[in-house]
Amino acid sequence: MEEEIDNEQIRVFLDSITEQFGFEELSETKNTSNEFESIEIKTTTKGVFKGRNGHLGIICSFVENKNLKPSFQRIFSNQHSIDNFYEGEKYLLCLANSKIYSFNIDFYNEINSVIDEIDYEYPLTKREYKIGIDNENNFHILLITTEIAHFMVAGMLDDNQEEEERVILSNKLESSQPFFEFKAPIHFDWNKLLGDKDRQFERICELLLQKESNITSIIPIGKTRASDRGRDFEVIEKVGGLNSDKQLKWLVQCKFSENSISPSSISGWTDRIIEHKYDGFWLMTNNDITPNLFDQLKDVSSNEDYQIKTRFWQRSDFHIKLNVHSELFTNNDIFEN
Repeated sequence: MEEEIDNEQIRVFLDSITEQFGFEELSETKNTSNEFESIEIKTTTKGVFKGRNGHLGIICSFVENKNLKPSFQRIFSNQHSIDNFYEGEKYLLCLANSKIYSFNIDFYNEINSVIDEIDYEYPLTKREYKIGIDNENNFHILLITTEIAHFMVAGMLDDNQEEEERVILSNKLESSQPFFEFKAPIHFDWNKLLGDKDRQFERICELLLQKESNITSIIPIGKTRASDRGRDFEVIEKVGGLNSDKQLKWLVQCKFSENSISPSSISGWTDRIIEHKYDGFWLMTNNDITPNLFDQLKDVSSNEDYQIKTRFWQRSDFHIKLNVHSELFTNNDIFEN
């Protein structure tokens, strides 16, 4: 879907994508009658979708504010940037406008799944997160804005969610004390990579691979950004068995990206695995992978016809590994201080 699409195409496209998540285009039905018959009149608000009984919503970018309900008009005119996110066990907590706003974490994850599904079909270049507030009705929503639509999650009306999450987190910390001392993690900002971000990400991947105890060989192959694929490595991994050890030969692909990684971002990898007789494909990316790509990687690894192993490190994995080996990446020439 590289070509531009008009408003009606966007509406139909979103309708087809969101239907599988239980969204419906917003409509209102009125019954009138005369002396001869009863008449049902259905009015559809084109480009506005709701799901989860109104807890989730989507408004196409072409929908004008004047065509929205007054509460939505107030929300769009009263937006605040989010200073901090906390994705908890039960709630998403957002700090904005010097206040804490809370949302059901399952609803938040669901709306992100919708966006990822859309991103697979129509690559999105931006996601802007804000809090929209309707002061008149004491109501707030999480607004995720992309170039084609605004995605919304309704906020929680009561105000004890942060205390619940504090108790859950405190219990986790207490139970972890026999194993390790708490230390605040370092936030590595991908925007602060020095120089060529693609090359620096490849360096990070190679340094982290060297820290993997079972890796016996790392050989760079190809060139950076070759065919927009990213740098590849050939990696040999020693795997222990009950009677003997064996070696697995992996094709490792490093993919630095500003957006989520979809199947189209790494097309043709199965052909390269088969052609060069690799045992598996190992994707490394600083971003997230879309649900479609996750399913594809899992499906291939369980397909007896291919017999290809798959592995991936994505954003959350790199956050952990960069902190585990933080001595490699602080006060050096990879990230800005």
